[in-house]
Amino acid sequence: MTKFKYLDEVLVIKKQTDPLAQKVGEPINSYYTDMFWLPILGPSSVAFLRICSWFLTQDDQFEIQTKTLSNYLGISLKILPKVIKRLMYFDAAFSSNIYNDTLSHLWIRTYLYPLNSALLSLLQPELLTHHQNYIAAKH
Repeated sequence: MTKFKYLDEVLVIKKQTDPLAQKVGEPINSYYTDMFWLPILGPSSVAFLRICSWFLTQDDQFEIQTKTLSNYLGISLKILPKVIKRLMYFDAAFSSNIYNDTLSHLWIRTYLYPLNSALLSLLQPELLTHHQNYIAAKH
């Protein structure tokens, strides 16, 4: 995971193209994301992905002021770096453009992979059972 301390005033957000994720994964605005990724990523992180994904349907990248983005999410500007770091920790967002500890560019996934066994172990038992039934019904 790329480490940063600060966010630039304007973020350049780009679509991370991953053909395998598109083939085996689920789109950000899916039932799977709501039911199974949401407990892992948290509501602010999922909302971040959804907002960015919507903008990325128009173009492969966009620029947004960090203050505007935090307002869209209903969170303070101080919390936004934590949301982004969480997405990066779970490989839903990536960056290599860090200058003076400041993040200015971010690539996000618009499709998420199915939860791996380590992430599945974080789900509550009832939700884990629901996940197993969901996957079985798909195949």
